[in-house]
Formats: sequence, C-alpha cells, structure tokens
Amino acid sequence: MKNDNGYVPMRQGFALSEEAEVHAVDSCKSDDDDDNIGRMRGMSSFMEQNARDYETLIERAEADYPEYKSICENAVVIEDIACDCWGALVFCVVKDLPDLRAGRAVLEGKVRFLFCFFAFVLNYIIQSFLLYYIFKLLMLPGLRGVQNVYADFHARIWLDATTFNATAFNEMSGDKKDTLCGLALGQSVFLRVVLFLWVSTNVGEIRDNWSKTVGTFMMPRLPDGLDTRLMVRDLPQAPTTEYCVCCLNWKGKVGLFVMVWLPKFIIGISLSLMGSVWLMASENIGDLILNSLALGFVVRVDELIAMSFFPKKMIEDIEDLCLLLPGDPEKNEDELMKTRAYAFFQQSLVIGFAMGIVQCVVIFQPVLPNYAYDVSTVCVDYINQQIPWCHPFRNDCFPYGVSLEPVG
Repeated sequence: MKNDNGYVPMRQGFALSEEAEVHAVDSCKSDDDDDNIGRMRGMSSFMEQNARDYETLIERAEADYPEYKSICENAVVIEDIACDCWGALVFCVVKDLPDLRAGRAVLEGKVRFLFCFFAFVLNYIIQSFLLYYIFKLLMLPGLRGVQNVYADFHARIWLDATTFNATAFNEMSGDKKDTLCGLALGQSVFLRVVLFLWVSTNVGEIRDNWSKTVGTFMMPRLPDGLDTRLMVRDLPQAPTTEYCVCCLNWKGKVGLFVMVWLPKFIIGISLSLMGSVWLMASENIGDLILNSLALGFVVRVDELIAMSFFPKKMIEDIEDLCLLLPGDPEKNEDELMKTRAYAFFQQSLVIGFAMGIVQCVVIFQPVLPNYAYDVSTVCVDYINQQIPWCHPFRNDCFPYGVSLEPVG
C-alpha cells in the first residue's frame, strides 16, 4: 500500500510471492507446512531476502507496466557520475533518500546518507572558505600591490600621456624593473595562455554539469504506482555499472538540481571568475604559475575528500553509478556517424567560447582599470637583456681571485 507521498513502505520481514509459496509448500514433505516455510525463510539473511523481494518487484513492474519496461529497454546513453562528494550526494538522492522517506532504509543506507551529507557540507564549507580567503588575503592584496606598482610607473616614468622618460626608466633599480616588467598583465600573451588553461578546466566542469542537468530533466518519469526503488536498476546495456538511474519522479529531479547541479554551477562560475582575476593580479610570472597550481588544488577538494575518507565500498558504489538516458532506437549507423561528426563541431564552439571568455576577462579586467598596455612596450629591451652571460662550453666565466661586476 502506498502512502500519501507515493512511496511504498517496506514490509516488515520478507513475503514470498504466491508462486514461490506454492513451490515451497510442494517441496516440503512435512505435516507442519507452516513450520517448514518459516524455517526456509529463516535460512537467508535479511539482505538476501530483501534482494529477492527487489527482483520480484522488478518482474511484476515489467509485467504490469509496459511503459516501465520500455523505459528500461530504451535507456542506452550513459552519463557517468564522478567519484567525488557530489557523486556521493547523487547516490544518496536517487537511492537512499527515497528509502528514508518510505521508511524502508536499512542501517547501511541511513549511516551512508548521514556520512555523505556530512562530507558534502564539509566540502562546501572548505571550498567556500577557500574562495573567501583567496579573495580577502590573496586577491585584494595582489590587486593593491599591482596598482601601486603601476601608479608609480606612471608617476615616475611618464612625463605625460604621450612622453616616455627613458632616462628615469634606466635609472630605476634592478628590483623595481623586475617588479614592473614581471607583472602578469605586462605579458599579455603568456597570461592569455594560462587563463585559457584555467578557464578550460572550469568550462569542462560546467559543460559536464550542464549535460547532467539537461539529462536529469529529460529523463523519463517513473510511472505512477511504482516503487521508487525501481528508479535505479542494474541493466545489461550498461555492463560496467551496477546502479543505473533510468527514470526519476519529480522529487528526484528537483532534489538533484537543487542539491547537486545548481550548487556546482555556482561554485564553478565563482571559481572561474575569481581565479581569473587572481591570476591577472600576479606580480610576477612565477606567482602566476604557482597561483594557477593553487587554483587547481581548490578545484579538486571534493575529489580529495572522497578518495581520502570514503569507505572503499562507497567509492565502488559511486563508480558503479550512472545516469542511463534514453536513446533514439530509430537512428541507423549513418545517422549515428553524422551525430558523432557533429559533436566535433560542437566542441569547436566550446573552444571558441573558452577563448572568448578569456578575451572578455582580459579586456574588462578590474586589476588595472583603463590599463594602457604600456608596461610590456617599455620592458621589451630590459627583458631581452635578462639572459645568462656565461654561455655553454666556456671555462673562463668564473675566475678565482678576481672580482667581476654583475652583468645586467
């Protein structure tokens, strides 16, 4: 019997189907049939009985609901779920949460849901704090330092907007020249390359998240009257996965969007924009490289927590989880080939989109408002001079007992 929410509560104990009971009675040669059947039921563990009950539930659903059988047969497009805190939350939303609502969750499911929800909150807090402190302790001071260097450059080296004071620039100390000419914004080509790699990382995450969001809402609806356990199946067309989400009720779709996909969009976009500004505020090329590596660490926090602290069985379960979306059975091989070819065109658009983001970020950057791109122009000669003065295969560069003036 369904409750008001449309869920089927789990019965206390395992109830054999009528056919199974008849078979059990016929196979028992005892006067006390009820005692024999009771002993047969007690031979299996609760989890084994529950698994057989689930198999019976599947058989009856496919027999009584042709729509559900068609959904399972047409589900052929695999969307893998990443093995991280977000993937664990997807597992809980589609498998454990319906069981909890229906009152049929076992001890493992209850503990798993609590642990995964705690890991998700921990991941969310860590990434939020990292974003906050990157903004407050690193990005803002970096902006201030770059702006101070650029203001001093305009005040000392330029007489007006068109007159460059070469004498004043030559009289600058080597440290000040290194600071000025090492600004990330002063090396626009190299900066764009690093920004493109950083944006590509986030575009990949956002594109994958968008694909799963669309797939979630395009997924067939679980037919009315069916148990919510039937949303997740082990289907033969996905041999490498055990938990295939082939259909969802509206609560499952909204739950995935609100709890997983939407927060991932927010974090991904925030990280992309804030990280780009931080990279542009780097005061030298070395900091630019180190900052990009640090941002890569921030992105992988969710995966680090999962791989370090999740039980081995939980990791295996997430790796065995996928969204199995419906395909088009009417497409022949030629149409599928054209679809695959068109995918290259789509990915070319994604590359162009990433390049466009980089260009927009550089043009509308807040690091040096109204930046005139005049640092790289005056630093060309100085940078070209920063080369080793002792060339290979020379043996007279470092004489003993002789003081040499530093070159450059």
